[in-house]
Amino acid sequence: MTSPSEKIGTINVTPLIDILLVLLIIFMVITPLSSHGINAELPQQSVGTAASKPEPEIVLEITRDHQMLLNGQAVTRAELPAEIAKLYRSRISQQLFIRADGDLEFSEVATAMDEMRGAYGDVQFGLLTKP
Repeated sequence: MTSPSEKIGTINVTPLIDILLVLLIIFMVITPLSSHGINAELPQQSVGTAASKPEPEIVLEITRDHQMLLNGQAVTRAELPAEIAKLYRSRISQQLFIRADGDLEFSEVATAMDEMRGAYGDVQFGLLTKP
């Protein structure tokens, strides 16, 4: 026989599982009913205003024979800052895309970038590649 101090007690978890399942079902039913969206007013495009056109890109191309083309027009290294200044006057952003021949050394491209940064300060450069 076992004495009262040696009794091993066990917990009956079946009623607890039943309560958890009932609560789970209640929350599954209530949750879709209580979801609310946010009322948002989306901006409408007015009929009278024309959509703004994106600015054309400024592309400086350096060919294999070290010739520079600014948007397809041949320019010398001395004329380049003045020509870019003319293009930047009518633009909001100062971005310059550079496309160089693959046979050129990067020092040619870096020199052109340094000259533009020295002349205009905050110029954003993008390097274009051929597909």
